[in-house]
This record gives sequence, structure tokens and C-alpha cells, in this order.
Amino acid sequence: MSSGLLATKHPHRVQEQYYQSGEKIAAGNADEAKAAAVNAITTLDKAAGKGIIHPNNAARRKARLVKKLNALRNSNNHSIWTEPISY
Repeated sequence: MSSGLLATKHPHRVQEQYYQSGEKIAAGNADEAKAAAVNAITTLDKAAGKGIIHPNNAARRKARLVKKLNALRNSNNHSIWTEPISY
């Protein structure tokens, strides 16, 4: 398999993993979003290591995913504290 064919196939896999994790984060399910983000981060690291995408591109995408995931986590934790406490 030529490196050109390999390079044209893998960005689609990377892109699919990245966008699927973003969709799961937007859906609001924290458990599925975390699993999807871990898969996307692994895929990004592998692609950057093989030279499919630039390492800075992978780092930027990972940072954006983690930022969205942390915002989801913080919004879920915040809703717990806004409920009234009963004694």
C-alpha cells in the first residue's frame, strides 16, 4: 500500500472520530462523551505519530475536545448544587 493511499484514508478516520466525539459531547451524555473523546484522542495521537496529520493539529484538536468535555462535566456538576437541600 502506497503512503499516498494510506494518507488519504486515515484523515477520514481521524475526522470521523473527532466529530463523533463532539456530537456526543453536545448531546450531553457524559459517559458516552468521555469514551468517545478517549477514542478520538488515541486516534489523533496515532495519526500524528504516523505523520498523517501535523502534531500541532492533533494537539489543537485534543485541547478543544478536552475543553468541551470539561465544560460538560462542570455543567453537570453545577446542576447538582442548584437543587434545594432538604434536611
